[in-house]
Amino acid sequence: MVISVFITLCGYINAMTPTATEYDIAVSKPHKDFTIAVMSDLHIGGLNMTPAKLSQAVEIVNAANPDLVMFVGDTLDGKSSADVFTKDNYGDILSRFKAKYGVFAVMGNHEYYTNSTEADAELIQNTGIKLLRDESVYIQPLGTYLVGREDRAKNSRGIGEVLPLAKIMPQNSQKDDLIIVFAHNPKVVSDSVAEKADIQISGHTHNGQLFPLNLILREMYEITWGLKKIEDTVLFVSSGLGQWGPPVRTSAVSEIAFIKIKSAE
Repeated sequence: MVISVFITLCGYINAMTPTATEYDIAVSKPHKDFTIAVMSDLHIGGLNMTPAKLSQAVEIVNAANPDLVMFVGDTLDGKSSADVFTKDNYGDILSRFKAKYGVFAVMGNHEYYTNSTEADAELIQNTGIKLLRDESVYIQPLGTYLVGREDRAKNSRGIGEVLPLAKIMPQNSQKDDLIIVFAHNPKVVSDSVAEKADIQISGHTHNGQLFPLNLILREMYEITWGLKKIEDTVLFVSSGLGQWGPPVRTSAVSEIAFIKIKSAE
């Protein structure tokens, strides 16, 4: 019993403490180096994401002065999240995230586990965050396209159609333009590989959140946390800043990932 209490306490501290991690991705296309602060799976409305924890994340990200900030889905937790979002002023906290070239987000599966998906999306966008919903945007100073995919839960919930990646890839890109796909669920990486995206950035897995679930998930995904090169595409999966269910983590940190995109020498 003592061991169980100790593990649970350590897991709670781990879950409630944002941790900065750093990753380097080298690409063959020539451009200046830049940094993306990546967070996924905040699950605002759940037990794990308090205003204090999110405010601490703001301080960590803004102190690093990243070029871009990206929230990779499940920013909200589902049916009750909009009420919590408004009552506890999460919008004000989210609006404090800063980046040189913008703060962006994509939708996750939990944004579709509600009857107010569009209203919840508006809550996010009212903070100044640009939602990319099956669309791309060009960041000219970085020579980079950000391609944001809708989550396939949109299909399964009968809310609408998720467009094939081929239809939202930039049509006028130059050979030296970097293309980064943001998709909540890493299982769609096969699409990114087929369309020759340079990078895909995802979340969703929480790296299992609790041992031994992380070991089980390794059999279901290409990776559940970290980096992997698949043909010409680099896949990054975050373990997430928050988590679903109880605020306990034993298989990964509560992650703010700083990804430095570098030119390969």
